[in-house]
Amino acid sequence: MIKFGLKGIFKDYSVTELGKDLILPLAVTCVLTPIMLMSNMSPYRCLMEILNFGIIVVPILITLILTAYVLLLSMFGSTLKDFCTSESGIDLHKKLNSGFAANLTISILSLVGVFIGTFIAKMEFSSDYANIINQIAYAIYVLLVSYPIFSLFGITIDLFNVGQVTRIK
Repeated sequence: MIKFGLKGIFKDYSVTELGKDLILPLAVTCVLTPIMLMSNMSPYRCLMEILNFGIIVVPILITLILTAYVLLLSMFGSTLKDFCTSESGIDLHKKLNSGFAANLTISILSLVGVFIGTFIAKMEFSSDYANIINQIAYAIYVLLVSYPIFSLFGITIDLFNVGQVTRIK
């Protein structure tokens, strides 16, 4: 049975696949956060840098993900239609659709998070815990911004896999 909406997306995009997609963003977060802690820049300034970077880069990455998905559907649509006559072809098609839709959804949520974080950070609240809060926020936003960047690797592999199927036909 076909499922629509978020349930349909995350039915074929498992938590395991999400975990695999988060390995590189988590690694980058684990590298950049200690570097930020050792730097001479204030945690607030570091946070603003990653938020500004995210506001610029994440929309571009969302556009690339969406473009790749449209490319997949338009250029390889007829090939996928022929390939989807077998059970393995149907599974591949579902996984490709779910992978693209999940990456796009998570990237959009990242953009929303960066958008909200930017407005909150610009309000310049004062607190005894400001440095700790900014350090934690920095780590979270490095993860949110790096996810769409590294999702392009998976998209490239997906396009290659569809290209392999096209070549066989």
